[in-house]
Amino acid sequence: MDYKLNDFEKKMEAALIEKKKALRIKISESNNEFKTKDEGSGKDSIDLASDDLISQRMEAISHHDTVQLQAVENALNRLYTGRYGKCFKCGNKIPESRLEAVPTAVFCINCQNASEKGNRH
Repeated sequence: MDYKLNDFEKKMEAALIEKKKALRIKISESNNEFKTKDEGSGKDSIDLASDDLISQRMEAISHHDTVQLQAVENALNRLYTGRYGKCFKCGNKIPESRLEAVPTAVFCINCQNASEKGNRH
């Protein structure tokens, strides 16, 4: 790591590492649960349909957790390269209060709001 972290960045690093650990555990547990669900036999069509819905939901949750994990890893990479806390769109500094609330934020509030308004048609 070439970039020297300031106190705030060290705090955010610790929070991101904890989030990364928690997500990895959750994804691992979800994968194990998903495998266990596939082992059932002797079920009727209603049970199988219910299992299918549960499997779809578990898969969606797992995908969401995987996306979150990638965002955390990207934030850590930005920390270690000195790019953490800079808005991807305007290049301005993202306020610490926003980063504390959303440690993986890539946009300042103004650019995030503009992006969300642009996505609503």
